[in-house]
Amino acid sequence: TTVSIVFELLGAAVAISLIKILNSTDNLSDIGNYINTAKALAIIFGILFSVVIAFAFGTIIQFITRLLFSFDYKKYMEDFGALWGGIAITAIVYFMLVKGAKGASFMTPEHLEWLSTHTLLVLLYAFIGITVLLQLLISLFKVNILRIIVLVGTFSLAMAFAGNDLVNFIGVPLAGLEAYKEFAGDPSFSPDALLMGSLSQPVKTPTIFLLAAGLIMVATLFLSKKARTLPD
Repeated sequence: TTVSIVFELLGAAVAISLIKILNSTDNLSDIGNYINTAKALAIIFGILFSVVIAFAFGTIIQFITRLLFSFDYKKYMEDFGALWGGIAITAIVYFMLVKGAKGASFMTPEHLEWLSTHTLLVLLYAFIGITVLLQLLISLFKVNILRIIVLVGTFSLAMAFAGNDLVNFIGVPLAGLEAYKEFAGDPSFSPDALLMGSLSQPVKTPTIFLLAAGLIMVATLFLSKKARTLPD
């Protein structure tokens, strides 16, 4: 969805640039001056490289896991399962909370500064707490902690997809809203003289918009006939 929207916006930018060039003394060779091609290409190649990196590191980690536990993993699970589960879930927590907090609308600069300063301490406490909890589940309740690790990983993956789609779905309308607010804030502005400079800065999306869009996405999962047929 991100690549699709980037190409849609890039196509719209090309169309508008052509109109402006035809109504000016510029040539078609100047179209690069109207479009932020560097940013668009950075997003596209960033997504492609992230897929390659994720595949490579995922393969390496799975290979190491197989070496440690072999195919008879149940024999080693009681001794080393909690430790391995603590490492895995702590890594997931790092990407979900520590890295994800930067884009959260409810996080203040003070909270982000504290989290950045105490990242190692937070991860250490998370690792110890998760490892102890998993060991208790193994020793006392004979729980298969691999299911817990897979469940946490699936949740983080779903959260990443939902967050990405949420930004894609509401990003363009919110950009239009910000442009309208910029225009309405100064009655002396002429529509054809409103530049895009105000949209070049990072925008803090109101939490209410994110919650409303998230509720719509959740409702769609339950009410959409097409979504209900996917598991079948």
